Amino acid sequence: MVDEEDSQLIQKVRPSITNVSDTLLWIHSKDGEYSVKSRYWIQHSLQSQNDQGEDIKSLSRSVWKLNAPPKIKHFCWRIVHSSSLGLKNLAIRGLKVDLKCILCGQTDETTNHLMFQCRVSREIWEITPLATPSGDTFLSNSLFQNLGFFLKDAGQRNYPYHLFPFILWSIWKMRNKLLFENYRQSIPHGINRACMDQTMRLEAATWQKRRIPTSNPDCSFKCFVDASWFSSQDRAGIAWSLTKDSKQIIQGSASIPPSNSPFEAEAEALRIATLEMQRLGYKDVNFKGDAKPLYDIFGQSSEGKTTWCDKSIIIYVKDIASVAKLHDYRFSYVSRRVLANVDSLAKIGRIRNAPNVIKWKMG
Repeated sequence: MVDEEDSQLIQKVRPSITNVSDTLLWIHSKDGEYSVKSRYWIQHSLQSQNDQGEDIKSLSRSVWKLNAPPKIKHFCWRIVHSSSLGLKNLAIRGLKVDLKCILCGQTDETTNHLMFQCRVSREIWEITPLATPSGDTFLSNSLFQNLGFFLKDAGQRNYPYHLFPFILWSIWKMRNKLLFENYRQSIPHGINRACMDQTMRLEAATWQKRRIPTSNPDCSFKCFVDASWFSSQDRAGIAWSLTKDSKQIIQGSASIPPSNSPFEAEAEALRIATLEMQRLGYKDVNFKGDAKPLYDIFGQSSEGKTTWCDKSIIIYVKDIASVAKLHDYRFSYVSRRVLANVDSLAKIGRIRNAPNVIKWKMG
């Protein structure tokens, strides 16, 4: 027997229109392929969630909002998940090592001790321009409490809080310098290194903004696409509008069967729009919409990156990609305010339960 809730979801699944084959996907990897590594990480993640509740999930999200290079973000993410190669973690994995902290030699080297409680790291935090917690809070044995202070509103705080991940990185490099090269860097040198790394990061970002174009070369035609969704039980509405040189050529709208989510409705709207452009014979079209995760999928594919998406829209994505590669279709994200016209058309189509309507704009 099939559960009633599952039955309703299955009935809303729309098959492929372009006859693309079904695909088995492993939802815990970016490319949809199963690997032992992804299985290990999902098990580790579930164990961490059981131990720490929502703390680890919220901190992980905050890490990726940091204004720092990818390698430092990844390093901070590993700290949150207690997967850095510190001595305590090596011992947990079965390696026989001396657990004493490399920097101070006073106690076992846990992640929290090395980054926050060690005599050397505490002195670094006290000298930096960052305002550290008062009282004994900063000496807490809770790694998540210490990280939470700095990761609060990550990506929105101004200097000096952007310095936080660079200090963690500098402490780690000081520790490795002493461990592998038997060279102890001074505390002022470590702080200066963190400040220099952050300055170089800001300068590099500024230089890239000046040198790299902010948008791709424009196509001859632009097709604006949007969907209107009310609930999973009601019909949704979709609309699209084809323009050239800022002049509207043709527009279409319709109501569609109920979708499980607004995201699915957006995917169906884009699929219908691409199929209509194919049917009408238009090539070299740039489709624009405000469902950023959806349009990012096709933007990454055009750059040759391996891309995977939400399993709920995989059929839509495969149909769209199948049509797009034949007609030089491109896809880009735009803000909601640009879609006022098609948003209105989609709402009208949904409310009126309208059939597929196409109108040409003359003159």
